[in-house]
Amino acid sequence: MSAISVTGAYSPEADFSSSPSSRSSKLHTAAQQFEALMIREMLKAARTDSSDDPLGDAEDTGAGSAMDMAQSQLASALAARGGLGLAHVIEKSMSRAVSGSQQATEIPGAVAVPSK
Repeated sequence: MSAISVTGAYSPEADFSSSPSSRSSKLHTAAQQFEALMIREMLKAARTDSSDDPLGDAEDTGAGSAMDMAQSQLASALAARGGLGLAHVIEKSMSRAVSGSQQATEIPGAVAVPSK
């Protein structure tokens, strides 16, 4: 077995070190994608609990795949149009957290405390 190098590990600070407009765009996209994921999981759970499948038998893999794709598209469309409002809350909260961490690093003598 070979060792795994962590030199290319993901760093959230690296994504937010670009221009403020790029940062805002990335944050907006990530929040929408997260909301779409949450909506997709809610739809999947609702479909699992339901015995009525409009696309046919639950054992039919084609119907299951079609329903999965339809749910994914519905979740993405809902999130892009505001959905449950979760993306807005996440975006607002994360933008405050990011701007707060940048302000802490700009203050002379301030020590940034890493989050867990």
